[in-house]
Amino acid sequence: MKSITRSQSGEPTNKAEDIYKAVSTMIDKIEKRPIRLVGITLSNFTEMPNMQMSLFDTGKDDRQDKLNDAMMKLQLKYGKGIVKTVNELRAEKRLEDNE
Repeated sequence: MKSITRSQSGEPTNKAEDIYKAVSTMIDKIEKRPIRLVGITLSNFTEMPNMQMSLFDTGKDDRQDKLNDAMMKLQLKYGKGIVKTVNELRAEKRLEDNE
């Protein structure tokens, strides 16, 4: 096994889509071979020390928040794979292409 470490800094976020995009960009840049484990650590998003972002802030992304809530409700009712984002479909396609 070989450990490969990548890191990236970014703007504060509580959006899974933003985190997914950052991670997939880093994974796309590494050697194409089977990966056993991917770990994600989020830290140092802002220069302001001791400031906690709220998970419940309602801001400019109200439409995205409503969409995320609707997707979560569908997944809870019908199962995790019932609704997929474009990014999830692209990731599945990449996996199929590498097999």
